[in-house]
Amino acid sequence: MVFNLEVEGNSNYFAEDVLVHNCHHLGPMEQPSQYYDLIEAQTAMNPDLRVLGVTATPFRLGHGYIYGDGCRKGRTNFFPTLDWKATLDDLTPEYLSPWRGKAPADIGDCLAKVGKSLGEYEIGALSEEMCRGVHVETAVKAYEKYGEGRRKVLVFGVSIKHAELLAETFRASGHRAAAVHSEMEREARRAVLAGFDSGALDVLVNVGVLTEGWDSPAVDLIIMCRPTMSPGLYVQMIGRGTRKSPGKENLLFLDLVNNWKAHGDPSRPRVAFMESEPDGEAPMKECGNPECMALVPLGTKVCPECGFVFVADEPEREAEVPELVEVSREDPAEIERKAREGAMLPVSDWLIMTHRTRRGHLMARLETYFRGRQSPVCTYLDFEGQASDWGRRKARKMWRWMSRVGGPPPETVADAVKRADEIAVPGELTVFRDGNGYEGIKEWR
Repeated sequence: MVFNLEVEGNSNYFAEDVLVHNCHHLGPMEQPSQYYDLIEAQTAMNPDLRVLGVTATPFRLGHGYIYGDGCRKGRTNFFPTLDWKATLDDLTPEYLSPWRGKAPADIGDCLAKVGKSLGEYEIGALSEEMCRGVHVETAVKAYEKYGEGRRKVLVFGVSIKHAELLAETFRASGHRAAAVHSEMEREARRAVLAGFDSGALDVLVNVGVLTEGWDSPAVDLIIMCRPTMSPGLYVQMIGRGTRKSPGKENLLFLDLVNNWKAHGDPSRPRVAFMESEPDGEAPMKECGNPECMALVPLGTKVCPECGFVFVADEPEREAEVPELVEVSREDPAEIERKAREGAMLPVSDWLIMTHRTRRGHLMARLETYFRGRQSPVCTYLDFEGQASDWGRRKARKMWRWMSRVGGPPPETVADAVKRADEIAVPGELTVFRDGNGYEGIKEWR
């Protein structure tokens, strides 16, 4: 990306406003980037410059949230607060298509063999694992079992080799399929995409090229064959199928690779961040031969020093049609009825973020989300006692109730946000409404 600050030869041109689309690409302020070069240049010419960032995924892999203090230690976000948000649930069904999801109970044993680098699966080892016949054939059989009546199928692969292998396997089973990836000529890629849009192709496999910025509203089935530790990538993949289209009842996604288990509801995924910068070294392990004990990369199968075999190659087993578990939520009307009657509600997730009240008091906002309910219950925790000493005592007491590790409660809001992972997410809780209609947490288990 290249920014040209001269307009028609006038180097004094400056902007009044800057809109950053997909602003999750804007890294921490400690990392130089063209984004910051542009913003700094424009701010120098216009001190009143206003910058608006918009994104569907306000978080980065290993970094955390891109606003406030909920990010990796030692990093500073450009955006101090989140000013407005709308989740998938908030935009459904008025603007987005409803969705359903199915996922296997677990394929953790397969993924446990794959090493990690910089917080994500190591692509080479992941591709090798997912190219095994049992995984590739499972994708086709899952489509044939669960995808009846679906018109447009989008498949996410790990690597070019994996994507082409998936497309070939779909074709061998009688399905009209093709793959697109970065090594294709531009015209060839356009021809495949045109064939998908026209209906000449039913199944489109891609790797890394249709995750953002590509729009095909008719997509009504997504098959995830790419495991990822990135909640942003997970949400972006599902987002490719959430557009509304005539005749489209809903989106169905088949998660064959544990992404749902890792990240949860795509409307409010779990977001984690590293405590410090990684040292940049590849993960290592010791040779299992006590006479050798050489350090080798984590994915090594045979020690180059002594020939020790770490894990014998497993024989390929025939792919079975996987039994996928429904992951869509309870009926919203039923959830609201339970809330009105004071019944226990199933919790899907919660998160803590920095919040500034209208009176300027800094607090921590605890958002609790429920399966099948669009809006969260927000609880404001005054850890610093900026509004009242009573509020500080209440915040500390509530933290003690929620903490799963014990120890003293946070003294500051920033500390509470950084220690969010100490909170135990309850299975169920009761919501109460006061006389003014405001909701709060009453009890949980």
